Amino acid sequence: MLLESVQLLCGASNEKGFTAPYFSTPVSQPCTLWVGESYEEFRWLVTRSDALNKEYRWRFEKTEDHASVGIIRQVEACQSSALGLTPFVQTMPDQYKETNDPIAAHRRFYGVERSAFATWKKPEAPDWFVPESSSEVLML
Repeated sequence: MLLESVQLLCGASNEKGFTAPYFSTPVSQPCTLWVGESYEEFRWLVTRSDALNKEYRWRFEKTEDHASVGIIRQVEACQSSALGLTPFVQTMPDQYKETNDPIAAHRRFYGVERSAFATWKKPEAPDWFVPESSSEVLML
């Protein structure tokens, strides 16, 4: 997810007229639109990316930052309009979306759609991860 976050940051930077190290992700992609919507959303993703890097270093016992961090440092100073943080985009099938709780929506989505490949070695699986069958998911 760290590389994907950097791609979104670069895409948003390019769309604002800055020159980023990576080419833009598709402009119509909902997450790209969200990150580029306001300065606060861009900064939120920079902060999240730094946390992902910290987790990467701890989980995989790395002494160096992920290569993506260098790209973040190149684009993090890009400025855009400060419009506040808007609701998070939920890019998943509609049956998992929850209007006021994107975290619960993503947890349900991962419990059903991603449980086949989700693994944890360090730490163990989080308490919220409960694999479900897709037939158990209610349409909201």
